Amino acid sequence: MQLLQYEGPAAAASGNTALAALSGSLASDLAEQFVNAQFSQAQETAADSYAFDLLTQLGLERKGLVTGFQKLASQGGGAGLALLGSHPPSEQRARNMQTRLNRGQ
Repeated sequence: MQLLQYEGPAAAASGNTALAALSGSLASDLAEQFVNAQFSQAQETAADSYAFDLLTQLGLERKGLVTGFQKLASQGGGAGLALLGSHPPSEQRARNMQTRLNRGQ
């Protein structure tokens, strides 16, 4: 079994158009995944803030947001390549909520 090796622009220069097209496709797929992940992470961060604000408005305890994200983090939630993940890392989410609690918001 032969594995494809990324050759980037050199593939096009060498006349291997099939390999050049594949490498271009892989690069565009990776770029699309990155953009979508960043958009999704921004939405998740906004949802976290919404939850915090709603709990505040209702006069309910917000510490559960921190401990929930800490528990996810301890179980590997949000681990992996953060730049390509659909959710921000759980440790970061816990820190964000703790920062808001510390500010008394």
